[in-house]
Amino acid sequence: MTPFDRSRFDWYPTTTYNGVTHTAAAVVSSTGHPRPKLGVPLDVFTVHFVGAGAFLDPGDSALELAAIERWHAIPSKKPNEYNSASDSESITWEYAGPYRAAHSAGENTTAWGHLALLGNDIPNDYEADRLIRGIRRARQQAQDFGYLTGDHRVVAHLNMPNAQTSCPGLLYTTRSYWARISAPLGPPEGNMAKLYAAINRDGAADWVHVGDYLWRRGMSRADYDRKTAAGQLDAEWLGTIPAADVRLLGRDLGPLDQPLR
Repeated sequence: MTPFDRSRFDWYPTTTYNGVTHTAAAVVSSTGHPRPKLGVPLDVFTVHFVGAGAFLDPGDSALELAAIERWHAIPSKKPNEYNSASDSESITWEYAGPYRAAHSAGENTTAWGHLALLGNDIPNDYEADRLIRGIRRARQQAQDFGYLTGDHRVVAHLNMPNAQTSCPGLLYTTRSYWARISAPLGPPEGNMAKLYAAINRDGAADWVHVGDYLWRRGMSRADYDRKTAAGQLDAEWLGTIPAADVRLLGRDLGPLDQPLR
């Protein structure tokens, strides 16, 4: 059982390397020995990125993850390199799950390693929203399942004690991205009523377009554009947005007639 949207059985490539066969059925080391289970819940969630190429094409994630494992992680003697992953459709993927991964030297027993499928390319606003939402979704799923503590810290790979890397690239150096990625899960107490009032008064299209704070689960860009053009978003938002999908940065919202930026 996995809390994530896809299990490792949905993508893991059966691969034999140096006499060791790696399969989805077992999380093993480069020598074929079973990796131990983590002492969950952990209090650190480490964010990584791919660091090369463009990995934003919807629908390619299973192939991309398989390629990363088969052609990079296993030959580098780091099979089952991360604990989880997420993509540009906000879909979350089980990697090593609750077993020790190989994502950050010296910290693999104390930190959960999460891979965002972003390379060195620069995402547009819509892609960035979906990437960030996927990372936060993975955090929420891992926390709800008992893999992470409720007050876990979100740490960029480059800030891990033993790291010498620029990972996770733009996800960290673009400060507005990182603020959203690392913000506490769930809405701050007392702001929900203000949010709903703002949605109702200012128009849902504006609020979803900002993306920093509101997103509707499963809404594609095509649906967003179509419903905006038809004037449908404002009528349906207030009744359909799930409370769990509201995200804030933890500050006061300020005047409700001003867009959130």
